[in-house]
Amino acid sequence: MIKPNARLVYVAGPYTHGDVELNVIEAKRCGAAIMQSGHAPYIPHLNHHFHAEFPQDCEDWFTVQLVILRRCDIVFRIPGYSPGADREVQEALRCDLPVFFTEQELLAALEAEDLTDGVRVA
Repeated sequence: MIKPNARLVYVAGPYTHGDVELNVIEAKRCGAAIMQSGHAPYIPHLNHHFHAEFPQDCEDWFTVQLVILRRCDIVFRIPGYSPGADREVQEALRCDLPVFFTEQELLAALEAEDLTDGVRVA
């Protein structure tokens, strides 16, 4: 059940590097774990099918994602090589959003309702 005070968690991670389908599946798995904890994930990887039907320039997609990221409460960075996710982390830090790099730390912070352990300095 989603909590009344649910946090909006931006899920940043590899998309085009490696196997795109596996990257999307991993992002969805992370989103499901966030939902199980009672919070709301935003998973930019889910635009995969949108882009397949209505292709847009990569930088336009990235700009849209940054608009959404700025409205989130937290960023979770899935491990793996991703220049785009690294740029998202830099934007989160610029906006003073907490960034978590392990699922375990993220879920523990969400459970404790304590986001002070998230990285806030680049």
